[in-house]
Amino acid sequence: MQRTVEEIRRAAEVFKALGHPQRLRIACQLMEGECPSQKHLVEELGLPQSSVARLLEPLRACGLVAGVRQGAELRLSAQGQVLARMLDAMCDLVHAGDGRSAP
Repeated sequence: MQRTVEEIRRAAEVFKALGHPQRLRIACQLMEGECPSQKHLVEELGLPQSSVARLLEPLRACGLVAGVRQGAELRLSAQGQVLARMLDAMCDLVHAGDGRSAP
């Protein structure tokens, strides 16, 4: 199947968003339900709120993470099964050993 330029650009944005170690960590934690709010991420990562907000922005822009304001808190959630499948595939690759061969 031939991919359009726009589809390739969108895929590159998703990979770029997940290519930063802290953003990947955030995505994994959200998929596992470990950090339900931006405040929890600030505490978990030990980073200032402004840094966490900057880390979240590319994930939100790609549609991988959504945030809903509830009072003073920003409640976060991972979006869609695509992120879950991507993270599962990455974990399979990493846990396969040297990272060069997957089962």
